[in-house]
Amino acid sequence: MIIVRLTGGLGNQMFQYALGRHLALKNDVELMVDTTYFENVPKNQRHFVKREYDLDILNIRAKVLNPKDADFLPCFSGKLMDKIKDRIKGHFNLYEKLNGYKVLSEKALFNFDEGALCSGGNFYLIGYWQNERYFKAIEKQIRDDFTFKNTFDEKVRHLAGEIAGSNSLCLNIRRGDFVDNPTHGFTGMDYIHEAVNLIRGRVGISKVYVFSDEIDWCEKNLHLDLPCFFVPHDLAGRKFSSYLYLMSQCHHFVIPNSTFGWWAAWLSGHSSKMVVAPKQWLSVPGLDASGIMPEGWIAI
Repeated sequence: MIIVRLTGGLGNQMFQYALGRHLALKNDVELMVDTTYFENVPKNQRHFVKREYDLDILNIRAKVLNPKDADFLPCFSGKLMDKIKDRIKGHFNLYEKLNGYKVLSEKALFNFDEGALCSGGNFYLIGYWQNERYFKAIEKQIRDDFTFKNTFDEKVRHLAGEIAGSNSLCLNIRRGDFVDNPTHGFTGMDYIHEAVNLIRGRVGISKVYVFSDEIDWCEKNLHLDLPCFFVPHDLAGRKFSSYLYLMSQCHHFVIPNSTFGWWAAWLSGHSSKMVVAPKQWLSVPGLDASGIMPEGWIAI
């Protein structure tokens, strides 16, 4: 069995699931997701944002691990889980079996480690795994899994048709908890204008569709000499599922340093799509984030 420890928001959970799904298919074993992270709120941790299990909006092929029903889970929870993470300290390692499971930890953010795909048997995965190469071999399956469980209302379907039927540009602006976060940060207006101008200089954009966690701020502060539609939050849907769907219908993309925007662009089925993303994904000196960029995407 492959067990994936889920952390972060929807975009992060999708990356974590994707590697787990690949390993489960490769080894013909069951896949389960551990959601216990969302039940724990760290004390006195700055910039922490409480998350919840979000993959239930998608047609994923995994069961949610129930701590009460799994006699092996205690070895992965509570204080012992913290001890395991302390020992791993960000390095890729296989630790001793814990009730029959080995712990597989990500070596470094964004970097692809082929050794992770050699894991078989019973494994417990800890990491973000934000690199397309972890699941590129099963791309079709991942696209099938990441379809939406629920149908969308008439307003959303109508807008989706409008977006898909034009040479549309998705402009995703992430602010909210990122603005004063020293690790993430807001990409800034210079990046937004440079990225939009880069795309419009190569293809004809009929309309810009703006999606943001602070859409009111965008309406007040974003001024582009292109037709724009600021997609309101009453069209965001449960857990922003409608937002993700609508964004994925666009032809071209300017995304922030956000995995939510990353997946919207990746899920787009337009073969001629252009995607521009920030080269400095995190504000960490010396960190190479190039691994998060699929082939053909433009980093500026």
